[in-house]
Amino acid sequence: MNQIDDLKLLRLQEEKKFISTDFIEELARQLIGELVQWANGEIFAPRGGELAFGITLGPPNAGVAISPKRPFHPRMEFRLSLIEDIYADAFTFPIVSRRLSEETETLKTFNETERFQGCRVRFPGSLPELHESNVAESFRPVCELFVALNLERKDDDWHAPPEDVRCRFIMFELMLVWTFFHELGHAVQGHYRMHPTGASLASDWSFLEMGEPAPTEVDHVGIAPTTSGKSVPDLAAQARELMADAEATDLTLKYLVMRDRLTFNVWYLLLCSLGCMFQRFYASYPDNLEVSHARHPHPAIRDETSHLLGINWVADYLVASKNVQRREEPAMSLTYLSVRASLVTGLFRAYRIEKRDDPSGLPSYMSLISDGGDQRQSYLNALVPEIERQLPMALEYHLIDMHSLEYWFQLVKAALSRG
Repeated sequence: MNQIDDLKLLRLQEEKKFISTDFIEELARQLIGELVQWANGEIFAPRGGELAFGITLGPPNAGVAISPKRPFHPRMEFRLSLIEDIYADAFTFPIVSRRLSEETETLKTFNETERFQGCRVRFPGSLPELHESNVAESFRPVCELFVALNLERKDDDWHAPPEDVRCRFIMFELMLVWTFFHELGHAVQGHYRMHPTGASLASDWSFLEMGEPAPTEVDHVGIAPTTSGKSVPDLAAQARELMADAEATDLTLKYLVMRDRLTFNVWYLLLCSLGCMFQRFYASYPDNLEVSHARHPHPAIRDETSHLLGINWVADYLVASKNVQRREEPAMSLTYLSVRASLVTGLFRAYRIEKRDDPSGLPSYMSLISDGGDQRQSYLNALVPEIERQLPMALEYHLIDMHSLEYWFQLVKAALSRG
């Protein structure tokens, strides 16, 4: 059952009292400012356009607005409340991971799984080893200051080990970067051209943090009403969201490569970052994989297709960069990190959000992932025709020459054919 625990919700609200809004807003502006500068230099300025960015108030959300008359002048916004929620997840994740490691047998049992005994990236503790070089360059000065301050108080119960501090900054960065690239994906793939005639094109709020409006609010979520008064799934919009997810994963991995930071430990934290975000959206979805009536696909579907691209992208990159000779060589390492990330983020959500009557059972999201194979297959089969219909339009328009959109779709179809 996917229920929110009211007491845990109060605890989440209490967390906000310990977050310096000015501090994290400045970090976010600095990071996203660099991404905006890159996007304008590489994509929009050569076409006579400009991407504008702003941080606004309101419920947790992010989105991009595109005018068909000025498609090279998109406006992207992040709500400050979304940035606060992302930081809260990043701050808390290493704490919960450490508790799982030190107070339960879960990670020890997972590490002793026979299939992973020869895995060279396996790590026994709560987090992989993290170095200063793993942190974003713009975040390093303040991050290492926090590391030093915590080392000074290492005898204090409230001190955080260096890995915990660096994990917070890395995950905060990666969640923001991926979200930025998701929104950018809507712009560079020309999704405004794919809306049905008469739909509102002035605003495309496309990455909803705390869930979507009720299906009756058709003007806001693009759900087509039926004659019976009930809504039907907007499969076209859901397909575009998966396409934007693929763009985000591709560009985030390229972002890490360009900065010489794509390592196994950072990739693990990227998977954890995606898991935390997708499972936050799960609060507004049922604990089944019937096709959603919302504009966004079920978070478990987004999670799966993003993981699929990430694993294959990294395997191919390792071959292309001559780190390995064959794709099969890193398969165990990539699988270990992927499965471990799904395990830890599932427990992370359950610890922080979910109401659980029986703590010995699997949390709702983890149960859905492990037992929802047939429904997941049916859901993806429903979305594939809409992806196939809109993909040529995205490929024709695409504003970035080197992208992985078609590659990702081939992976999705191959996975479906394997069952």
